[in-house]
Amino acid sequence: MGLGGAFQRIAAFTPGTGHRRRASFSGESQVTLDERPDARVDVARAHVGLVSVGLVSSTGHEVTAQESIAFSLVIPRRGSLTTEISGSSFRAEVGEALLLSPGRRRTRALCDSAGRFIGIPILFPRSAVAADEELMHRLANGNLLRESQSLAVAKLLRLANLLVDDLWESNRTVNRPTVAQSWSTLLVEALSEVATEISGVTVEVESSNSAAAKVVRNAEDFIWSELPDISTIADIANACDVSVRTLELAFKKVKGASPKQVLERVRLQVARRLLITSDGPGSVLEVCNACGIGHQGRFALAYKAAFDESPVSTLRRR
Repeated sequence: MGLGGAFQRIAAFTPGTGHRRRASFSGESQVTLDERPDARVDVARAHVGLVSVGLVSSTGHEVTAQESIAFSLVIPRRGSLTTEISGSSFRAEVGEALLLSPGRRRTRALCDSAGRFIGIPILFPRSAVAADEELMHRLANGNLLRESQSLAVAKLLRLANLLVDDLWESNRTVNRPTVAQSWSTLLVEALSEVATEISGVTVEVESSNSAAAKVVRNAEDFIWSELPDISTIADIANACDVSVRTLELAFKKVKGASPKQVLERVRLQVARRLLITSDGPGSVLEVCNACGIGHQGRFALAYKAAFDESPVSTLRRR
């Protein structure tokens, strides 16, 4: 597997000519290549909703990095990798993965017998796991995951690998806002299940047929269909024929998040898709208007936190 499909190259390193177009991590990083004539590292990335999916192709390297804003799921597809974080060391082979908390880490990419390493780093920014952030922080800084470990881990790794394959094949349906949102939700929910399992926390699951679940479904349908016209949470409550208090309690019970948080996530996802689409609105202001975003400055800050680049930068890459 090389670099291509829906992935966009963001960094390339060769001996003495390291080149980085955009930062691979939210903080500083330093890459050291293995000593060999064809030494090279290529890094690409694709955004799916609030989740960032990376693709790293390497002849072997070491990277010391500070990842400050995201939880990382790192999956080796060829070769293996070792990571040192907070004084602990972990090694993952094909069929395994590392779940890492935000922080400074040193990672070594080790090639397979054919001299190639391919890894998939998936970043879950705090905005994506806001409902489960307390749960996520219960985890150790580093966790080794194996498909054979449990059904929850197998589900997470299989979902992640399936998404990567779709992105690699440049499956256009992944670019649709509703599809991207569904993928993002599936991954976040699968990650939450794994985090719950690892941390030993018991979480009550809300029935999909409960009154609260029906309110949330109606609210989410309204959000996606009427996004530009929603000014307040009261608009959503009125559309669902419930009080704001009932709406908030339903979202807290079913999603573990407030209606406002869910609305903001949807706006970020739709805004990103409009900014990326070649025939989308021609300015950030037009995108904000199309998504019902009233404060462009606050939107820019939230967008930067979610996607590690400004709305203007995304627009310029069309």
